[in-house]
Amino acid sequence: MNSALAQWQRGERGQVLWIDFERYAWRVFAGATAEWYQDPVRFAGTIGQALRVVRSDVVAIDVLAPFIAAWRAEATHEQVPVSVCALTDFLSQRPACLSFISEVADALQHSVGDRADLALKLFSPRDLLLAVGADEALASDFSALDDLGAALVELLRNLSSKAFACLQLHTLAPAGLSADEQDAYAPILRTAEYYGWITCLSFGGVHADMLPDCEAAIALYPEVAAEDLVDTAERRCGGGLTSRFWLGPDPLAGELALLHGTIPADAYPEAVAEKIRSLGR
Repeated sequence: MNSALAQWQRGERGQVLWIDFERYAWRVFAGATAEWYQDPVRFAGTIGQALRVVRSDVVAIDVLAPFIAAWRAEATHEQVPVSVCALTDFLSQRPACLSFISEVADALQHSVGDRADLALKLFSPRDLLLAVGADEALASDFSALDDLGAALVELLRNLSSKAFACLQLHTLAPAGLSADEQDAYAPILRTAEYYGWITCLSFGGVHADMLPDCEAAIALYPEVAAEDLVDTAERRCGGGLTSRFWLGPDPLAGELALLHGTIPADAYPEAVAEKIRSLGR
């Protein structure tokens, strides 16, 4: 594998800039359209347009976002109950959502594949349950997490032919992943490794006072300042581009070989452009 992340892992390149910017692109470049997950050509074109400004070395595709949007739309009109059985059936019976992701992946590989890695971004089983309206009890149930983890493995299989460089498993839990979640996501990581994807765990709700370890190749802490992270050969990690960095006047705090973060959807375009320039891009 000769991706930017793989080269960085091998020590063959310097700093990697990994910015998640889909929701920002949706608001600023697509006018917050309600049809964001319906036209793959427009979606990919908008992401490519935004990348010219953001200049990230990695472009993440949130593969569950179309499914979540479709679930919420149906739940609004039909009162769809939240259960693991209903959700796993939903994931397997929405070919339009899978087709959307497949076409987006192909289009982005064609348009930006020569300047950015593609990452398959996936909510953790618990975060997916919470995103579709499940209560905390169901989202913490081991059997539910295990069954949903198996459904997500099947989703990865359906996308295995796409040119992804890595899997980005994402959680917003403030304390990272529970032991039950770790058991549930282990097959997801193994599947990604089988397909040759670099495995990354993104801890979106974690702050500097608690940095959980992970079994993935790279740990991402988008809300932890660079000065609070230590990247070593034994524990590769990235972060530093926090919400505070994007929304406030402060410059980047500290240095890190893998800078990672998410541009808030409500960030001002002029401020974002200035922040990107401050990173040397």
